[in-house]
Amino acid sequence: METQSLLPNERPNGYSYTGDELPSDGQENGIEPTVMVQRKKHWYLNWKVLLSLFILVNLVIVSLVVVSWIPDTDEMQDKFGRITNGKLESFHIDGWLDEDNGGLNTEYGKELQISTSMKVWFDYDLLEDVEERKKFKRLSEGIIKSFCFNVQNISTYDSSTFLGSLRIVEPICLDLKDGYVNTINVTVLVKPKMIKIVGVLKKLWRHEYDNLNIRSHLDINVHKYLIPGMHFKDIRVKWDDFIDWDKIAISVKELHDLLQRSNLGLKTINVKEQTNGFHVRLVPKVTDLVNDISRFLRHRLFFNQAFVIPALKLDVKVPDCLELFSIGLSNAYIRTEEFRFDPRVDLEDSQEPIELQCELEAPLPEQFITQECWSFNGHRITPLTKMLNKLLNSKDKVGVGISADVLDQKHDKNQMMSQLLVAVGYVSVYGHISVNSSTLLQECVLEDISLKWQDGRLKFVGSIHEQVNLSFYEPMLYKNDDSDDRNSTDAITVTGIKGKIKLYHEGVHFLNVPMEEWIPVNSVIERDDCGTPQLVVDVDVGSDNVEVLNKWELSKVFNEMVFQGETQVEYRNALDVQVTTLLGGFDVLGLEWTGETTVT
Repeated sequence: METQSLLPNERPNGYSYTGDELPSDGQENGIEPTVMVQRKKHWYLNWKVLLSLFILVNLVIVSLVVVSWIPDTDEMQDKFGRITNGKLESFHIDGWLDEDNGGLNTEYGKELQISTSMKVWFDYDLLEDVEERKKFKRLSEGIIKSFCFNVQNISTYDSSTFLGSLRIVEPICLDLKDGYVNTINVTVLVKPKMIKIVGVLKKLWRHEYDNLNIRSHLDINVHKYLIPGMHFKDIRVKWDDFIDWDKIAISVKELHDLLQRSNLGLKTINVKEQTNGFHVRLVPKVTDLVNDISRFLRHRLFFNQAFVIPALKLDVKVPDCLELFSIGLSNAYIRTEEFRFDPRVDLEDSQEPIELQCELEAPLPEQFITQECWSFNGHRITPLTKMLNKLLNSKDKVGVGISADVLDQKHDKNQMMSQLLVAVGYVSVYGHISVNSSTLLQECVLEDISLKWQDGRLKFVGSIHEQVNLSFYEPMLYKNDDSDDRNSTDAITVTGIKGKIKLYHEGVHFLNVPMEEWIPVNSVIERDDCGTPQLVVDVDVGSDNVEVLNKWELSKVFNEMVFQGETQVEYRNALDVQVTTLLGGFDVLGLEWTGETTVT
């Protein structure tokens, strides 16, 4: 008995289909469906494999062509070095990187953070070989197009002198299109060798740009899918290629001019007499100068960070007869107080930031007070005399050589400042530091004047009484103090005067009274009614060598003396003064004052 399948659509060999399907041609031709389906699958797989092989072969061919175009590392480094142009647009000193908290401070750190902006572009015409240029340009513009790189191990030198190391945190990306200007804003961390950098700064200050040979050595890792992990070693970049020295020269000249036109003065001076010298406190008028420097830092160097300048000790050298700063003031101990400098804020006139404290011990250097530069009219002009007379003449600049060092070097933040100052050494500082002698001379009277004919010659007799304001001075003893040793020698005394007195009557200059020899003087330091110290000078003057310049006016003077008993004249004095101090003696030349007096 033949058994029938219970599934109406079941086919032999386990193949089944629904009732809606039609028999295939294969069935009609006697070909089994299973064989037909397997053959179709094989054809589909073959085509897929062939297509993949075709694409792979083409990629290999293209890759081989591209790789054949790509120069080796040294050649690419050379080509990019020749076509690269750069210009430093600006930089900004952000401050020192604080290793403890990762922030910035303005006082100390191992690395100085600087924000810079540069423009970089590529000029393929700088490649001389035409075929080489076309090939490299096609590779750069058409295939590579752009790339990013990390800069590592930047070391900077001036000739063979190591100046410091730099590192750039962020990667730099460049577009390689011919002539396209890439603007790069990067943060640079600098580890400077301050002592060596000072040498470069000195060359800049002296405009010795031809003696600068600054270059940087760096390694670069390039990131691009066609050139993965390409590493360029020891690339050498000359700063001349992207630094505009002419622009820097303009800035340096501006700073030169700024310092040369500075007009320094003294806002406050206090002198206290001590057993073997003086203690001097000075507050110079530097507000205008500090504000000028602040504006220069803001606008030229883009420096906008406040910082503290620690207390400094100063060594001073004064000029000799040849105006060379060769005389060291070994008897002077000078220091400044700590002060905060903020270039973002202009100071007001009342905010003088610098105060100097000075201890002067006797004696002054011998060369300073005794070396004879020249002599005239019995005067020995010494370096000290020259400097004092410049102080009394606002038209002359006063110059000194100054070197500085940090007083407290225990803190790390002061060590770099100390290294910098020591490397700088002595700096020549000039300024119009003037002392107004008219404010010192509180009273100067020519009195008890008489003119007499004696032995056929005109004789002049009179006396000079001076009161010099010493409100800035605190002596140890006063002559009018109730003290047992009030007769002790004063630390400051006037010992002699000489010079010329000019007499005028009704505006007519009619008489000169020369005093060619030193006339002894009595002087004493006293308190006035308000308790202010003053130097009182009294001296009798006379001369029988009077110069008559206008006899007619002289006769009018005598007529008034005869018929009126007296006459009024104006005097103009130009006197030289001998001064003796605890530190040594010196002459002050050409002190002038005017007034009116009665002649009998």
